[in-house]
Amino acid sequence: MAETNLRYLTRNVRNLLVVSGSLRALQLLILIATVMGCVSSAGAAWTLGDIGVGLMAWLNIVGILVIQKPALKALKDYERQQKQGIDPTFNPRELGIENADY
Repeated sequence: MAETNLRYLTRNVRNLLVVSGSLRALQLLILIATVMGCVSSAGAAWTLGDIGVGLMAWLNIVGILVIQKPALKALKDYERQQKQGIDPTFNPRELGIENADY
């Protein structure tokens, strides 16, 4: 999954050496993490897991703050359509939300 994400993030990079170098660095990091997981204590593994979960939580909070305004617009529109008794549909143009796929 990490390699797929890295390839997605570097999809617009034209320099093949940069892309392949970053892929090799990621593979080396995964290998080091695997070795450390094999030789470290369970407490250390749990601590690293807790740190990773905490970092993901902060990343999700930042993401929620970024999409807060359009998400609240969509929620209010959904609730309005439900009160009118119609089957709610999402139309980003009516809400002023740009670059949305639906």
